[in-house]
Amino acid sequence: MQDLKQINSNLHKRKPFWLFLFISILCFLIWFLNQPAKNFNIQILPEKKYEFTAERNDQNSYVSQWTNLSAEELKAKINNLLIDKQGEYGWLFYSIKDNYVLGENYDKTYPAASINKIPIVVEYLRQVENGEQDLGEVYTLARKDVQDGSGTLINQQFGSQYTYQDLVSFAGKYSDNTAVYVLAQKAGIDKIQAFVSSRKMNQTNIEDNTTSAKDMTLLLIDIYNNKIFQNQSDKQLFLDSLTQTEYEDRIPAGIPANVQVVHKIGNGIQIYSDCGLVLAANPYGLCILTEGIKESEVLEVVPKISQMIWDFQFQRKL
Repeated sequence: MQDLKQINSNLHKRKPFWLFLFISILCFLIWFLNQPAKNFNIQILPEKKYEFTAERNDQNSYVSQWTNLSAEELKAKINNLLIDKQGEYGWLFYSIKDNYVLGENYDKTYPAASINKIPIVVEYLRQVENGEQDLGEVYTLARKDVQDGSGTLINQQFGSQYTYQDLVSFAGKYSDNTAVYVLAQKAGIDKIQAFVSSRKMNQTNIEDNTTSAKDMTLLLIDIYNNKIFQNQSDKQLFLDSLTQTEYEDRIPAGIPANVQVVHKIGNGIQIYSDCGLVLAANPYGLCILTEGIKESEVLEVVPKISQMIWDFQFQRKL
């Protein structure tokens, strides 16, 4: 029979193992409970940056490739460009000065991907105007908020601090999934959807992450026409956040380099879309949504459509 001293000795030998096991389980639980929330589906794939091979010439030296093009000819050229391409394209061109519109499949519902970051940011800024939110409020980066995919915040240290104005800029410039997740939680998904529904954006659903070229173009046009923001500084923050972004490979690639293009791209599985405002002398909105496309085709086709629209509008001399 073991004496008392031997038993105590054996117990002391086992303590480190049980202590180690307890600490390991505790650490795992803490890690698990602090994992990022993944339910907020704004971005399916990380955004990619591409180089468009055509030069973006200065507006003053720009020479149109399609002069004296009628609306019917423009639409036919775009349709011919797309006829043998994989997937579906929906697009809408809206000339702001004369409310002239042209498009195809613009009422059809498409996956929005990151393009639905537009109404999220817009509703947050509307709440700023109403005194419900404060752009100067400080946000501290937390593990639970970090979202996979595009953006700069995913690479920053937890505990880093930013103003909510920074988050608005990140959501536009970098298509930052974490920034827009925080803004959406702050503004409230229900309130964002209520804003969308109040505008009769019938194809736009924040939780399902869908939209249409018509819904998004008309929202951007109303922002330009001061029908959304009363405070010009909020409007300017929105426009600036979507100018000269990390992703200039679609609509901007077909526009002269010194023309401001305010736009938001959206990437997903077989989805490479872009919606924006071209702020030239004859300003216009343009939204090109895609589904089931081939990446190599769309990154050639969308800049060409953008250039055709620019040439058409450039010659109209409104």
